[in-house]
Amino acid sequence: MNELDAEIFAVGKWNGMTFTADDLESMVTAFDALTTNHRVPLKLGHTQDQTMANGQHALGWVRKVWVAGDKLMARFVDMPDIVMAAVKKKLYKSVSIE
Repeated sequence: MNELDAEIFAVGKWNGMTFTADDLESMVTAFDALTTNHRVPLKLGHTQDQTMANGQHALGWVRKVWVAGDKLMARFVDMPDIVMAAVKKKLYKSVSIE
């Protein structure tokens, strides 16, 4: 099974809003509460006009989120080999909480 741990968010100012360490802890609590009923998919891109981001199959799943210092981390699992290979080749330079 392909697994990857990655930073997905951090304390700071994003889109005009300030996020604190307490906010990150609240995100973990919400994730933990919701994952009993919902799996969070891994997708590529942010915009709705990207075919891989709009109604396509999941490219993996978020199994866990946690706080490490001032960062919010996620464990992605069940990633197809081609997606994992692209990540290892650094074809995707950043990961977003979206």
